[in-house]
Amino acid sequence: NNKNDKPTFIKLITTNYLMDTILTHNRRLNKFTFEIVEEFQRYLNNDFAKGIVVTQVTGGRKKNANVIVVTNNPDELAAALGTDKTLSAIRSNITSAMIGKIQSESSIGPICQNLGLAGCENELREMMHDPDTYRHCFVAKFDGKEAAIIKAIVPPEYVKSDIFKTRTLKEEVERRE
Repeated sequence: NNKNDKPTFIKLITTNYLMDTILTHNRRLNKFTFEIVEEFQRYLNNDFAKGIVVTQVTGGRKKNANVIVVTNNPDELAAALGTDKTLSAIRSNITSAMIGKIQSESSIGPICQNLGLAGCENELREMMHDPDTYRHCFVAKFDGKEAAIIKAIVPPEYVKSDIFKTRTLKEEVERRE
């Protein structure tokens, strides 16, 4: 978690360069591209990386790209977008958002405010307090318009596969068996 981890920064620059090359090529061919920033919380822990993500999000439209920021810590993302000057450009460029599991009730307000999900507080509270009913559900808002709760239908055999087994889920599956 070194905030100035240069080896990680070099990897990120290389990945960003390759992605930028692909985006430029696809734009020239008039193709649309999805660019995914996975594990965003790791970018938050590296001062060098934040600027790269801001450039990806704010420059994506110009390159016919939809940039998807994925994190397993929406609380941290919302707080960072509300307080971090480097990340403020991301906040002003978000047009769509999907939010899943929330860790604390105190983070619901910042999540809704900083991700443009105003009016979703009640839905997020329901999802937080009734996790069994809202398992694999997300609050989604597209193109800055109304929001809806979306349920991902995941076949049980996929949920039991290794791709879905995070440490928490592995422990839960082991307890059930």
